[in-house]
Amino acid sequence: MCVNLTLLSMNRITQQICFCLLLFFAAFAPLKSHAQRCDVDAEAIFKLRKADIGAYAIWDGVHGDKEHDERYGAGEIMENGHVFVAGTRGSMGKPFPTLILAEIDRRGRVVWETKRNVKGLERILGTVRFGDDYIVTVRIQDGRDKTSIWVGFFDAKGALRSDRTFRHNGGSFVYANIIPSVNGKGLVMVGSVRSKQSDALLFSEFYRLNSKGQVISKRAFNPGPDNGLYRITPAQDGNYLAVGYINNARNRKTGWLLKIDEKGNIIWQRQYPRGIGAELVGAEEMSNGDIIAFGTALPAQENALKAGWLVQLDPDNGGMKWQRYFTGNYDYSGKDLTVNDDNLISVLLDAKPVAGYFEEEGVPVKDYSRIVTLNPRGVIFDSQAYFEGEIADGEDLLVSPAGERIIIGSAQIAYQEQNEAVSGDDAAGDTAKPIERRSYEGWIIATPRADSYVDPCKPKKERALKTL
Repeated sequence: MCVNLTLLSMNRITQQICFCLLLFFAAFAPLKSHAQRCDVDAEAIFKLRKADIGAYAIWDGVHGDKEHDERYGAGEIMENGHVFVAGTRGSMGKPFPTLILAEIDRRGRVVWETKRNVKGLERILGTVRFGDDYIVTVRIQDGRDKTSIWVGFFDAKGALRSDRTFRHNGGSFVYANIIPSVNGKGLVMVGSVRSKQSDALLFSEFYRLNSKGQVISKRAFNPGPDNGLYRITPAQDGNYLAVGYINNARNRKTGWLLKIDEKGNIIWQRQYPRGIGAELVGAEEMSNGDIIAFGTALPAQENALKAGWLVQLDPDNGGMKWQRYFTGNYDYSGKDLTVNDDNLISVLLDAKPVAGYFEEEGVPVKDYSRIVTLNPRGVIFDSQAYFEGEIADGEDLLVSPAGERIIIGSAQIAYQEQNEAVSGDDAAGDTAKPIERRSYEGWIIATPRADSYVDPCKPKKERALKTL
């Protein structure tokens, strides 16, 4: 059975694509038989149905207290299989939160937690392992109308070994991402800087750092339009992939990917316009070198909702092989991605409800996180939703040594407190209703590993005819 669907692309290009049972597959349940197809649909829009019940989790943990707002922002897998997390703890009346670090065991319990005051802390930008250290990158308020990047080097118990602050004479750092260099001798960083000129545009930079975080060299990417880089990742050929956005001639955000050599020279770059705006927030490589990039796009339609966006690209020039959009009655945003040894792709989506898109009266609609798993040709294998409290925001996706996919983020929890009896003649003997309070807590959840997958379309090794 073959259903002929007309799909409207994000840039209003209409193309005919043939799907076998795609409607049922995309909206309701994965079809293993559909995954046996070896041809590739260049473009597909998957409308994800509303999730009412959370999927099975191996373990989860919610950490914090109702007196503060705790938010986990990023983490790394430790040598013992536990998770090193970095987050913030804020309290009413204080302008900036405190940095918190913790080790979470394989049952979701806190082994240790430590906190550190980082002056002007605004938000966690990322973490990375570097030898025996864990590097935590945050953005700080650094004087009036200026932001900078603070980087801390911590040991496996959360003790600070050293720190460094990156300030920019030409403006304010808005984003930064640090990873170990491909040669293993130091670090590299991409940063997005808001110009201090009156136009206040963003431009991007690439930094080479030594093992202590000191700048060896830097290179600016300032082609003119507003642009920013969010993340950098090593490529198999010894170069780097950097992703973000750049404004096009119509002043619309466009997905932007650059391949950069070890010295910061651009090997190639590509722009990917979609709808009225798009950005890429991360990229990984598959075993064959193909690039999988992900982010968010906004369709060129009135009152359109945001869509999670996934693309497979040619590693030689960034040419598009296929792309997928994840839509529904929520704003879906791409948050993180992993590719396992079987080349199964796991995408972490953040789902936020939008007023007016659900008909049920009086039924609470919650923010949640969703992991969508696809095969190397962009066919959905699995789609699972994860809830916690009233709001569940996933920020980072890790893979444990056992293959479990671990979401790190925060959850809003509602607490009820006993109220004192109402005083006065009109309320004699009555007790006031309990007081309901809400607080964000650090949230971490381990979800099942992706199923084992043998690609039926992978070329088989040719047999040779032996000479008699």
